Amino acid sequence: YPSITLFAGLAVALVLWRGGSLVMQEVISLGDFVAFTGYLALLMWPMAALGWTISLFQRGAASWERIGALLNEPAEPYDAGGARPDGSGRVVFEDVRLRKGEREVLRGIDLDLRPGEITALVGPTGGGKSSLLRLITRLDAPSTGTIRLDGVPLEEWDLPALRAALSYVPQESFLFSESIERNVQMGQPGATADHVREAADLAALTDEIESFREGFDAVVGERGVTLSGGQRQRTTLARALLRDCRVLVLDDAFSNMDTRTEEQILGSLRREISGRTVVLVSHRLSTIRRADRILYLDDGRILETGSHADLVAAGGHYARFVRRQRLLEQLQDDESESAA
Repeated sequence: YPSITLFAGLAVALVLWRGGSLVMQEVISLGDFVAFTGYLALLMWPMAALGWTISLFQRGAASWERIGALLNEPAEPYDAGGARPDGSGRVVFEDVRLRKGEREVLRGIDLDLRPGEITALVGPTGGGKSSLLRLITRLDAPSTGTIRLDGVPLEEWDLPALRAALSYVPQESFLFSESIERNVQMGQPGATADHVREAADLAALTDEIESFREGFDAVVGERGVTLSGGQRQRTTLARALLRDCRVLVLDDAFSNMDTRTEEQILGSLRREISGRTVVLVSHRLSTIRRADRILYLDDGRILETGSHADLVAAGGHYARFVRRQRLLEQLQDDESESAA
């Protein structure tokens, strides 16, 4: 549409220049020139409308492709009526493998995630960390092997009960064009304002929200555009903490936060996770070293497991990862000081 308007303007300029020259040379009459110019003006709107219509069809086709991709997704089995066992959130992997297409994303995973323990997953990009978290939340199903929550295979769980037992904070924080309070309440519909504020306290968010003119009633816009990246992450984290879940899954949930805020949140989590299983993915050493147990994944396998101090002392894959991260953080600090 803009290009057609541009060409129409250029056509008028060309007609005025060339037509004026021909009239001066008496090749055509002034009446012929005026008539031609009038016909050209009559053509402008139909051409502009044609461009707008073509643009509309193109946008519609792109939207239809996205809708078609969504409709073609296989339906998730709704296992209402399955098991609803009691428990504290122990998650056990038994020789789990996950294949996507021709690639085996996870291979031979044997793992015991215990309640009251923070487990950190680290490793290079594409090593299988996020895929492992998706298995815990049953967003993906293992190709082979069994995953048990409190002794019951995930596929035998009542799906609504399983989702109620889990809280998941993904890499990309998603907020709706609603108030901050309403966005947090989506983690536990019907939660009171006091409970929302308690969750916001745990996520180190209350002070900043109360500095807004409308406080918790402030509307954040689609995808939380009015908030910073760290504020969006903390709002999503507060939503997850509002739920009384057995398992808390955090997929790089601290990447946009400063170190002081991160330490405050992890300290609060440490006090609040009594009886909960917490598993997180992070690339920041300040987050990782606070974990009770660290798993180093690469190429879909768990290569090392242990505490931060033990793995650094071992001098293996994790120790090299720590050295790289320290160097990267030092370079980032130097760049920040130079910019300041």
